[in-house]
Amino acid sequence: MPVRGSVILSIAGRVLHIMTEYSADRALLSRSWLRAAVAALAIGAGLTTAALAAAQTDADAPLCGAAGDWVDPATGGPLGQNDVIRGLSDRSAVLLGESHTSAEHHRWQLSVLASLHGQNPELAVGFEAFPRRVQPILDEWSQGQLGVDEFLDKVEWSEVWGVDPDLYLPLLHFARMHRLPVVALNVERSLISRIGADGLEAVPSDAREGVGEPAPATPGYLRRLGQVYLGHQGAPGSAHQGDTETAEDEPDIETVLEDPAFQRFAQAQQFWDRAMAEAIVEARSRPDVTQVVGIIGRGHMEHGDGVPKELEDLGVGDHAVLLPSPVAEDCAEQAPGLAQAVFLVDPVVERQGAPRLRLGGLYRNGGRRRPGRTGRRRQCR
Repeated sequence: MPVRGSVILSIAGRVLHIMTEYSADRALLSRSWLRAAVAALAIGAGLTTAALAAAQTDADAPLCGAAGDWVDPATGGPLGQNDVIRGLSDRSAVLLGESHTSAEHHRWQLSVLASLHGQNPELAVGFEAFPRRVQPILDEWSQGQLGVDEFLDKVEWSEVWGVDPDLYLPLLHFARMHRLPVVALNVERSLISRIGADGLEAVPSDAREGVGEPAPATPGYLRRLGQVYLGHQGAPGSAHQGDTETAEDEPDIETVLEDPAFQRFAQAQQFWDRAMAEAIVEARSRPDVTQVVGIIGRGHMEHGDGVPKELEDLGVGDHAVLLPSPVAEDCAEQAPGLAQAVFLVDPVVERQGAPRLRLGGLYRNGGRRRPGRTGRRRQCR
């Protein structure tokens, strides 16, 4: 039985974002896997191959320091944990970046979330993982009305996000333990994929889930997205398909920036950023919330672009970006503008949360299979 087009579009959106995320974090993707995935998605959904594929880019080198250190990217100097947390007390939004499948990143997010809650209990926690339509289910979770399996089933975790839920459950349990609002920051992946395929102008306003026009992207953001987009080389159907292409055959970044297909790719990413920023602003307007903590992929916030740029366009300038980064011998002394603060994690521990790109498990048994589980887990409340 053929897979529904909407499911294909949803998976396509996940692949687009996963590849963007891993490229920004300098992870390697298998070329054979890339070809197979892109070909299947392009055929099934009629999407532009180049709008889905991405490969390794020359992302920012990790900052110098030891595991457990906080570093000021502007100066390369050390920061104290207490100073970092105290400096966030008056921010309306604190964005905690991640690579979605890094267990160490999520452990770090939990430690920062607990510290922020310790100085301000009037928090809401927003997750990129959830589309708006599941907000009523998140409200039930926050009030302790759902067990884990029931919750994952109702939010369609396997279909919508697909990453091992055990990476995110400690954060979700913390929010529920303290009865903090859990906020859906995202929109449907099929909407993102549609924009990537047809462009934002082709999507009528009543089909945009209430999201407004994104702010103009900075040249730096477009160039970073362009580097990600260059990963389409070798993908089926591209002008540079094959293993024998030479450097002379590869398009330069200026050519890519003028490519209409890339421009649609960028529009999809910017719309995604705008959607999350608007959800943060709405959550912050609640009378019981004075700070929103965003659990979001790092590619949506580095260098003040993405979600921070959209927050500023919405009049919310009092935000902060914190990022985790692996310790590395090949490191940079400074990275001005990258974030307000960077926390260095053990690269060996970080690799233990290696990517699990399991497209085959996303649509099985009606999409109800829990990733990484071979059997049912007893209900917990």
